[in-house]
Amino acid sequence: MNTVRVKVILVGNSAVGKTSLVRRYVSNEFSERHIETLGARVEKRTISLPNAQVEMMIWDLAGEQDASNLKQSFVQGANGVLYVGDIANCESLKSLEHYASHCRSLLEQPIEFLLLNKSDLGPAEGAVAIVDTLDLNTHWSLSAKTGDRVEAMFNDLAARLLSRLDAEPEAGEN
Repeated sequence: MNTVRVKVILVGNSAVGKTSLVRRYVSNEFSERHIETLGARVEKRTISLPNAQVEMMIWDLAGEQDASNLKQSFVQGANGVLYVGDIANCESLKSLEHYASHCRSLLEQPIEFLLLNKSDLGPAEGAVAIVDTLDLNTHWSLSAKTGDRVEAMFNDLAARLLSRLDAEPEAGEN
């Protein structure tokens, strides 16, 4: 069985749960303590799909007040982008349009998911209306705290990435 390597980045404001989502997925752990990411933290997990293994390099990028402050070298080469917002915090959701615009300026058609984290808290008033305005068609409500839908989301992402990469011609092919 062949192995496909992909790079996935998580972007969003500070304290929306990017690190918690990665920890939940990679090691099935959760901590109530807020751990601030400085720069980027990279984790790896391999997913077995019916026709290949997907080795996912997951880049947890530090939350920035301004999306344009994301380091270009951290974003470049990403096959997938996970825009993470706190469903109970409207400001974190509003900022995701800026993250999407910045990432799209650096990447060529990545697979993009909107992650509405902290679903265990319920949505803030107005959150659904904000989500509806975002130009991100695939979204997941999930919870790093409870683990609800985290595994399913990453498995869906791996399958979509594999499908996209399988459909692309090899370098040098016409």
